[in-house]
Amino acid sequence: MMLLIAIIAIPSKLSAQTCPENIGFENGNFSNWKLFTGLASIDKNKNVIYTNEVNNPASGRHTLISAKTEKDFYGGFSLIPKNGGNFTVKLGNNGTGAQADGISYLLNVPADRPEFTLTYQYAVVLEDPNHPLEEQPRFIARVKDLEKNAYIPCASFEYVATSSLPGFTKSKVNNSVIYKEWTPVTINLSGYQGKKLLIEFISADCALGGHFGYAYVDVNNLCGDLIVGNTFCKSADELNISGPSGFKNYNWYNADRSVKYGSGQSITLKPTPAEGSKIILDLMPYDGFGCPSSVEAVVHSVDYQVLVQEKYTVCENTEIDLTSANYILNKNEGFTYLVYQDKDLTQQVLA
Repeated sequence: MMLLIAIIAIPSKLSAQTCPENIGFENGNFSNWKLFTGLASIDKNKNVIYTNEVNNPASGRHTLISAKTEKDFYGGFSLIPKNGGNFTVKLGNNGTGAQADGISYLLNVPADRPEFTLTYQYAVVLEDPNHPLEEQPRFIARVKDLEKNAYIPCASFEYVATSSLPGFTKSKVNNSVIYKEWTPVTINLSGYQGKKLLIEFISADCALGGHFGYAYVDVNNLCGDLIVGNTFCKSADELNISGPSGFKNYNWYNADRSVKYGSGQSITLKPTPAEGSKIILDLMPYDGFGCPSSVEAVVHSVDYQVLVQEKYTVCENTEIDLTSANYILNKNEGFTYLVYQDKDLTQQVLA
């Protein structure tokens, strides 16, 4: 069996962070997640969702998906996002009955990470019966600061079925159904170091009970800085940097904003900026889905370049450590090594 892998080496003092255990469902189960079922209802002309925790996944309501070739019936998109992991979760179904289904994860933001992010991808399928907004099917993604017992405004979103909902398309299978294909969202949790945060995803049917709503969720397995690529090898003549996913506009500047480096989620700077120089990124979200913000990173260089075996053949079912000296030819104790199955660094191999 021949392995095609991607290996990155990061100085230990600048180490990227793997996300908490199984936050991306890569164990193939719901360990560390809490599961909920409930009902959507109307109270004083407001949509209210009541849920109760359940010990096991509800059949057809909390569904783990691993089939990369399967498509959604109404939207025709893949059930696993292109740059996603090996598993996604489907919340809800195309049944009715005012059902609501949710999952939550308790996230302890590391105390030593003043800049910290979490990225997830979602896809939504909602029936649109043209009811008043409080009665419509919906998908909710939100983050609660448990210390304040309040949801973080710039990290909490509610998608209610309407024909004008940005990014949604009418189904070719059923004209009363709208859908949104996989979309990435990066939650900026900078400033929450040492805090306990609750990540919640909820899908809900029409509150009157006659129309459905469901969603798919995939959480990335890398958490860390908003800007990546600011650490480079001294031998490199260019710097490739990227910002977080899911924003409308990206604008890059030097420290005093006298130079605009470019626009877009990823840019290349050539020649490389000076050691210790600061890069500023202005982020503009889509209307109604986040807050404008500015983040920064400091350029660091390292005198190191990872060398790996170009090709290595092993017997099927053989257990190997891809971070060992057999595969990384110049392994250094001052670096953290992460191994991935794909070039987009979404499917981590835990050695």
